[in-house]
Amino acid sequence: MILSKVTGHNINNVVGIACGSLSRPDRPQSAFQHALLITTRNWLRKNELTEQTLSCFMQDPEYTSVDREILDGLGFQTVDDPEGFLKVDEQSIVLSIAPNVPVKHIIADIARPAVVIWFRVK
Repeated sequence: MILSKVTGHNINNVVGIACGSLSRPDRPQSAFQHALLITTRNWLRKNELTEQTLSCFMQDPEYTSVDREILDGLGFQTVDDPEGFLKVDEQSIVLSIAPNVPVKHIIADIARPAVVIWFRVK
């Protein structure tokens, strides 16, 4: 896995920004993004590549109360804008795929995360 190549960083948090609501059946990519974050968190814990307490945050204005309850049950704290951005530091893994906000620019102004996962949107 690519994450095993990350050296010199003790990951302290995983942050998902603009991953979409889990309550919308017409957008299965949201479920895939959340599954990737859960898998990443579990892999970090299993391989002890994280600090003792790994924080996990999700930010999306589209989240419903049901989304928040599901994510809370999975160990992810949902936060409102701009708190998710402010959680990013040099020991973060950030996932944001095809957001409709300038996540790359905002993250670049705040910190240089250990790992950033996103796709170029044309």
